[in-house]
Amino acid sequence: MKCVITPVKEPLSLALGVAEAQPGAVLVLPVQGAALAAHIPGLRVLAAGTLTQVARHVSGLASLPRATPAAWVKQDSQIPCMADVAGQHTARRVLEIAASGGHSVLFSGPPGTGKSMLAHRLPGLLPPLDHTQRLQVAAIAGLCGDESSGIGCEAPFRAPHHSISVAALVGGGARPRPGEITRAHHGVLFLDELPQFSRVAIDALREPLETGQVVIARSRLTAVFDARFQLIAAMNPCPCGWHGHTVRHCRCTPDQIARYLQRVSGPFIDRVDMHYPFPAVDSDWLSAPRGEPSSAIHPRVMACRQRQMDRQACVNAALGAPALAEHATPDKPGQLLLRQAVERWGWSARAIHRRLRVARTLADMAASKGVTAEHVAEALQYGQR
Repeated sequence: MKCVITPVKEPLSLALGVAEAQPGAVLVLPVQGAALAAHIPGLRVLAAGTLTQVARHVSGLASLPRATPAAWVKQDSQIPCMADVAGQHTARRVLEIAASGGHSVLFSGPPGTGKSMLAHRLPGLLPPLDHTQRLQVAAIAGLCGDESSGIGCEAPFRAPHHSISVAALVGGGARPRPGEITRAHHGVLFLDELPQFSRVAIDALREPLETGQVVIARSRLTAVFDARFQLIAAMNPCPCGWHGHTVRHCRCTPDQIARYLQRVSGPFIDRVDMHYPFPAVDSDWLSAPRGEPSSAIHPRVMACRQRQMDRQACVNAALGAPALAEHATPDKPGQLLLRQAVERWGWSARAIHRRLRVARTLADMAASKGVTAEHVAEALQYGQR
């Protein structure tokens, strides 16, 4: 009687762990999971259908076949195009800067001005995932029970509802499982209506935004999940949405506005690279021509990212303090401008570093070797709350 081997859950995660712990190891897996694990370099994966085949292989009576890597999944999801965005020229530039340097962004403004529309078009500007990133994203999907998705090429885009729990957002459970921020690893996490999320959930993102990981400790184990995502958040200026509007009247009291804004803490805001307040939409947008398509912006983003990789092997948003001092120190006029901004707004050291990262991206977009006062001035515009 043949003993058929049942499929192994999370074969990619298992194989990645073996490859990291024992490079060059031989891994025997059921046929269903071996095809996925065969993509991992530095690992010899053999496919077995029954325990008898495994026993004959171990005893030297027969050899198990080497697994053939499964075909890449060509995802047919249609990413919206930037050409659909009429007007909002500054907002479009902010999104291109974010894509070029991997920066996080907080959009604020009245309802219907295009905050969510722009956020959903960010994936169309980002570079495709490389081989290692594809494997990691597929492994995370398998951990979350989505093994049917296979290994795709597109960066993930996650947009959880504001009613999500803290455990579902950052991960948790008796047996810790990844949350939405890990599902967004190497991709985009979009938080619409940011103040509607619980304050505990928002503040739980502070450490992952800095470290790119989330650590979940339980009495019996500690789980570490990767969570290097690009955050895009959107919010209204007040509960009714019309505070500061040139035509519509805001019905909120000052106390209501204050309580609404206080749901997003200062330490969280301090960890966001760029802040852009959307202006109210005027009637001119009705006759505005179609915007530049994503296909025209994408090559510029790719060229800017390549400059960063050639210089420092990471995107500007991931630059640490020593690398910032080496690659993003402004010229004398730029340093003076930055010092004046610090004295005026009382920014923290973290906020200054984030302005410098954005300035370095602006310099790369202009193919400038150094950071000038012009780049610092524009970066400062996106730092004001």
